[in-house]
Amino acid sequence: MKRCVDEHNTVVDDSLCNAQQQQQQQRPNPAGGFYPVPFRWYYGGWGGFGRGSTVGGGGFVPSPGHSYASPTTRGGFGSSFHGSGE
Repeated sequence: MKRCVDEHNTVVDDSLCNAQQQQQQQRPNPAGGFYPVPFRWYYGGWGGFGRGSTVGGGGFVPSPGHSYASPTTRGGFGSSFHGSGE
């Protein structure tokens, strides 16, 4: 389970983490060291995937050898697929 969260461990849209990651790669910190990061990927733990959900029990560093997926990367039809039944 991988979710994008803000500084309060509240789930936000994945695009915020993706955009932030691109910006940091394009503009390295000239002073070196720590960047203030308002949005981070949160791995594992409990809590929902919906925006506004609070998460906990996980961490900001993925476990080595473990695969994580977010709702947007899992794919599939999910509950939105409705067949005709014929």
